[in-house]
Order: sequence, then structure tokens, then C-alpha cells
Amino acid sequence: MISYYFGGKEGLYKAIIYEHMKLTISEIQKIFLTHEPQKMTKQSFRGEIRSLVALITNMKFASPEMTKIMQRERVDGLPFAREMHEQLIDPVAEQILEVFKEAQKKGILRSHMDPRIFMGMLFESILGYFTMHQCGLKTMQGDFKFPRDKEKFIDFVTDLFSEGILK
Repeated sequence: MISYYFGGKEGLYKAIIYEHMKLTISEIQKIFLTHEPQKMTKQSFRGEIRSLVALITNMKFASPEMTKIMQRERVDGLPFAREMHEQLIDPVAEQILEVFKEAQKKGILRSHMDPRIFMGMLFESILGYFTMHQCGLKTMQGDFKFPRDKEKFIDFVTDLFSEGILK
């Protein structure tokens, strides 16, 4: 059956990745559907950052195994997902980058901040944190308890990426 419908195990694997990427894109687009460039403020930009953090966090909890698969794909250089990533995710990433660039023009995001690096660090720091958390390392003990502290975690990461660590 797998061979008939998917052309083999690799085809099934790619179909699973594709469906996950479509879901991810759909959720990200919902965040930016109501984005109004002329009304961007520091508070609205912070809200968009929080929405992205919540999305990544919620998707991790909704599909923990899929998150692991996608992390493995990224570590391995996207051997099965590169084409899908470039076709599906890249256009949405460009949309996010435009919002970040707009925040720079309005003086909300520091002018020397590279939006691509900012976006990459935002996504990967959250996913990396969860990977470290799952490993049960001593350095991660005493931190957030999931799922109880999920909102607290989202607020922490939002503050970190929108306000930094300096007083």
C-alpha cells in the first residue's frame, strides 16, 4: 500500500513532512493576516513576536515527534525537505522578514539587527531549548515545568527577544 500511494517509504516520509509544513505555513499566515503596516507600534510588534513564540511552542507540544523529525532534517542539511522548504516555508519567511524590516524602519527594532539572524535565532532557540529540556540535563533542572508553565515560557521568550536582557 505504501508503494502504491507514496512510491515507497521515502515518499511517505516526504508526504508527512509536506503536510506538517502546510500546517505550519497556515498557522504562521494567520498571525500576519491582520498585520497592518501603518499601525505597527512597539506593542503590536511585540504581540507578533509573542504569537510566533506561542505558535512554535504550541506546535512542539501538538506534534513532538514531527518537531524531532524536522530538527533532524535541519541538522542533516534538509536532504528530504529542502525542496519543500524552499517552495513552502521560504515565501512565508520572507513575509516575516518584511515585518521585521518594517519594525526597523519605524525604529522599533534596532537598525543594526539583521532580520534573518533574528528570525533564525528566535525559531531555533525555542526548538533548541526543548531539545535540551528533553535530554534531562542537570543545567535544565529547576526551569519551566511543562505543560503547566507553557504560558510563562512564552512570555519569557517574548520578553527575551523583544526587550533583551539588559535593564
